[in-house]
Amino acid sequence: MKFSTHQLCTFRLNRVLQFLVLIFICWTYRDVRVEATTCDCGVDCVSNCTAGQYWDSGSCTDCHTGHYCPGGSSGMVACPGGTYNTAPGADEESDCQDCVAGEYSTGGAESCDPCPGGYACPIAGTTSPTPCGAGQYANNGSTVCQDCPVGHRCPLGGMVEPIECEDGYYTATTGQTICTECEGGRSCANKDASVSCGAGTFSAQGEATCSPCPAGSYSGSQASSCTPCDEG
Repeated sequence: MKFSTHQLCTFRLNRVLQFLVLIFICWTYRDVRVEATTCDCGVDCVSNCTAGQYWDSGSCTDCHTGHYCPGGSSGMVACPGGTYNTAPGADEESDCQDCVAGEYSTGGAESCDPCPGGYACPIAGTTSPTPCGAGQYANNGSTVCQDCPVGHRCPLGGMVEPIECEDGYYTATTGQTICTECEGGRSCANKDASVSCGAGTFSAQGEATCSPCPAGSYSGSQASSCTPCDEG
């Protein structure tokens, strides 16, 4: 069978096109295989970190203190507020321990901090200290706010120490914000009570103690001044 020149050219062109298509398919398959076997460490390596580790700067690294690392792509997770963790490599939240009463943490803590003065941390696991109100105070590490003691005043909230009443002033009950001036005819020597002056003594308002009447004068009890004696 004889073919025309046109038929031969068409046949040869088809064979060339088939060959080019085959080359394209093989090249594409090669690219697909290369792409399929290439590791994307931004994704694949991250997911291979074991529990207690996280992906950091090109490698799996032990979890930091104050944190836990479930592993895989979870990354590093801060311990919740009110807890702490001193050991590296923790892998679950239960490795974060509660702060004891009188201490607190705000999260991601290696250790708990003492409750600051003027505040209370009443329970284990405290995340935010509670400020003391006016008439109260608290030292560092306190679990409760204390009422201001007698003989003292606590005029503001958040006080670390009570303020002693000045001479001539007193408070007879706890939790006071101001001290009361000592009344005339009374003694406030201990600053915790107002006591009547005895007969033969006196005190003016604001004086801390009773004083004896001068010669030639007298007084009854609770006197703010002495009376001169009659002549003769």
